[in-house]
Amino acid sequence: MPRSLPYSTSSRQLLHLFRALLRETTYLPDPNARDFFRHHVVRRFKAYQPSPSRRQHRPTANIKWQDERARSMRRTAIKGLNLLKRANQGELPPLEKVLMFTYGRLGPRKYTLLNHLLKPEPLVSAHDEVAPLQKLYHSPWRLLALFDRPVPADTSTSKFNIDISDRHSRLRAVVRAQQGSRISWGREIKSTEVPMPATNAWQRPMPVKRARNIVRRWYAETMTRLMPPLPADEWAHLKGLATGISKWNGFVPRRSRQEGEDDHDTEGALQSMINEALALPTPSKAVKPRGIHRPHNLTPKFMQRMYKKIFALCCKTEWNDEFDKWDVSWGDLRTLRSTQPSTPADPSLFEGVDEKGKLATPSLLQ
Repeated sequence: MPRSLPYSTSSRQLLHLFRALLRETTYLPDPNARDFFRHHVVRRFKAYQPSPSRRQHRPTANIKWQDERARSMRRTAIKGLNLLKRANQGELPPLEKVLMFTYGRLGPRKYTLLNHLLKPEPLVSAHDEVAPLQKLYHSPWRLLALFDRPVPADTSTSKFNIDISDRHSRLRAVVRAQQGSRISWGREIKSTEVPMPATNAWQRPMPVKRARNIVRRWYAETMTRLMPPLPADEWAHLKGLATGISKWNGFVPRRSRQEGEDDHDTEGALQSMINEALALPTPSKAVKPRGIHRPHNLTPKFMQRMYKKIFALCCKTEWNDEFDKWDVSWGDLRTLRSTQPSTPADPSLFEGVDEKGKLATPSLLQ
């Protein structure tokens, strides 16, 4: 067992890091964020935890690779710990990122919601088992099953459009609603259909391989920018927090040391006494930034503004039996945009000003 000592030392360091991450998740100002990040931290650490047999019989050739992998994952965990600490202090970008991860606008939960959105509807007839684009492009790619056959874009048939098939009508409704509402986190969705030219640069028929790559590129860009719908109950809860109907009660005070804990630790008690004696009455900018990037106090009004930003990027889907289609409801953006004054301005404010906004020169005859 010559390599057991470095491995146990690394495990001890990772254990402290694991406990620090779990401790910070308990202070997050959103109950859903606390549950999500606690399960996320536990799942990520379990994914890279070696089995007992591998701990005892690790191959010598893989020791260096495993140590490099552990250092890389340790750096990633430290970055996540700093993100959670800054979010708990009230810094705007980290807290916004935490909420985006929690409600599936970024991160692993977004792809979990996308998997539910990409599930096909039941087949109408047995003859529709193979998707038309898979037949046309001679490929079993799963993403080709999302699309219908190409349709001419104009009478000249120089361009074709490939729309999402009827078996994925829910996905098609969400893509069209997001593109029509111009809602995005970064770049917007360019088009709701795949534009496919009929010929290449040499005016020859489009090769099948390049046509498949065009569809794959459109799918990758659209799925990256797509905001998948939330469950109806979670969307309603988030709407209540954004509008102020539901009260925010996510503040968790930090736990302090008990009185009897430092009695047996004289060195720690002495160090804390020195730190208290040397502490300045006002924290410096290095300890607590000021200005536009300063941490905010976690108040109900501040959290309501944060929920409004997240709610504007969330939607829900409902089946409309009357029109036989999916209805997509997005967050209300009117509260985030500046509105024009509803009452007309006093005419006396614009006396002596012409239509171009310049002062009118008095006439020489007057």
